[in-house]
Amino acid sequence: MDGIHKSIFLWGLISLIGYGAYHFFLFEPSFPQPLPLWSVLTVIGIAGMLLWVPAWQKNKVVHTWLVVGVLGMLYHWAFALEMVPAIIQSPWAYWALITALGLFATGYFWTNKNMWYGLGVLHVGLFLVYYFAGMLVMPYASALFAIASGVPLIYAGGVMKF
Repeated sequence: MDGIHKSIFLWGLISLIGYGAYHFFLFEPSFPQPLPLWSVLTVIGIAGMLLWVPAWQKNKVVHTWLVVGVLGMLYHWAFALEMVPAIIQSPWAYWALITALGLFATGYFWTNKNMWYGLGVLHVGLFLVYYFAGMLVMPYASALFAIASGVPLIYAGGVMKF
């Protein structure tokens, strides 16, 4: 497995673990705020990208996900600390939209456009579901995100050729 595949696979695991862990402990009253966990997972994912992707300084996909990860987390932390108003009330809808934008940008810069555009459309669909039916899907929001993000990235990192 080359560095790019390792990085994609790692982000799939991060999505599955991060969103999956949050889902299973969502109804546990003592479960801590997920932002510290996600901050650690984001640092691990970014470190993996920078370590494994060759010539990452020239790679527009790496830059895309650096922006998505860092700005996304900075905004989310600022929102959680009530330092900025909510752009979108549902954090699930916010992350689905941010992820969709990152996937569309990845498709634009990468050779295998269809897969990335397809995942972007899937995340736009998640955004719409979270935005318009948030309360109905709230018990399953994290599990849906784990499956929609984690499984395709694990598959792409482990099987697909780029």
